[in-house]
Amino acid sequence: MKFITKLSWCVGVLAIIVATGWVSGGRNDDFAVVDYPAVAVLSRTAWELGPVENGSIHTVKFPIKNAGGSRLIIHARSSSCDCIAADQGPFILMPGESGELSAKLDTHNLDGSYMLELDYETSAPNLPTFRLAVSAMVRSTQEVQQ
Repeated sequence: MKFITKLSWCVGVLAIIVATGWVSGGRNDDFAVVDYPAVAVLSRTAWELGPVENGSIHTVKFPIKNAGGSRLIIHARSSSCDCIAADQGPFILMPGESGELSAKLDTHNLDGSYMLELDYETSAPNLPTFRLAVSAMVRSTQEVQQ
């Protein structure tokens, strides 16, 4: 009976050692809970639309990826003009997911060259804030066709 008690005790101690990772130098990926932060990766931050017709509406898309281990939350904060706005509210990407941030440019009441900007904030420590830019040369219908 003493042998079975000692064996049970040894098995219990061994299970604790393996579960806490003492054998592997403090790290045992089978049992450890690891929380890696979100990592925002933008493949481009600017669009140049070139000549566009006054009164037209243009949608631009900026690819973004979450290369981290936690969900990435993105909020549009502000824009440089009422003529450009982010399409969506909070944008969420799970780890490994890719998506597109989209914005609409409304050229009604615009004429000339413009560099318009959208400011965002994220939950990613590597990119807590960022700015996307859209440039366009807004012209009348006749000028665009030439």
